[in-house]
Amino acid sequence: MRVRGIFTILVLISLVFVGCSKKKKSMPFWFLLGSGGAVADSSGGLDTPPDSNGVPLPTPGDSVAVTDPDEVPGNNSEQEVSNHGPARVVGTIVPVISGVPANVVCGSPGAPQSPACIDLTLISVRIEVANGETNTLVATTNAESNGKFQFDLTDLPNNNYRVLINTGYGLNYTYQDFSFVFDPTQNPYTLVNVGNLLAERLYYGQGPAQFTGIVTSPGFSGGGVTVSPGPPLLELLFLSWMPTETQ
Repeated sequence: MRVRGIFTILVLISLVFVGCSKKKKSMPFWFLLGSGGAVADSSGGLDTPPDSNGVPLPTPGDSVAVTDPDEVPGNNSEQEVSNHGPARVVGTIVPVISGVPANVVCGSPGAPQSPACIDLTLISVRIEVANGETNTLVATTNAESNGKFQFDLTDLPNNNYRVLINTGYGLNYTYQDFSFVFDPTQNPYTLVNVGNLLAERLYYGQGPAQFTGIVTSPGFSGGGVTVSPGPPLLELLFLSWMPTETQ
């Protein structure tokens, strides 16, 4: 029995060593996990500069060089097909309330009248791109009255971009990212349709208000004293804070 027990212990020890020898190839991976070497992929935009709304921009594409903040970053990849070219970027701003399209656009049948409606022609649409530690404005345009917008860019490098609007004029900020790859088979430009930019209706916590009233005397009678109702004694007018931005 004693011999059998010793034999069992030796077998178990040998199995441990064999198991360790088989795991040697995977040890560097576990070491990295324990030391923080396995990090999140930066393609999620975690290490990119923010856009004009403070939201991290999409990660730049491969072979994209950092340039002056006022210049659009170029693509330095070497390939047979050109890595830049003319582009047309289109889309539509759609006002929503709790995610549901809302009939609040000025001029639309059934929409409220100004100033309760939204004039989409006042809203500036921007294309921005990450450029090193900052963001670069590629182009800007104003939407049409129906929310549609269009950018015609003469030479856009292959890269990841963002179309966005800023908060204001009755809408909260919203954006849509897109990857541009020049397609020489499309003539005269490569078309990019970013679809609908769903923008939540913006409501202010305070706004303009006017309170008016008139103070009068109802008269008095008692103790042998009678006072007849009289004309207005005081007219009141109160004006509240008025926002500088259109609601």
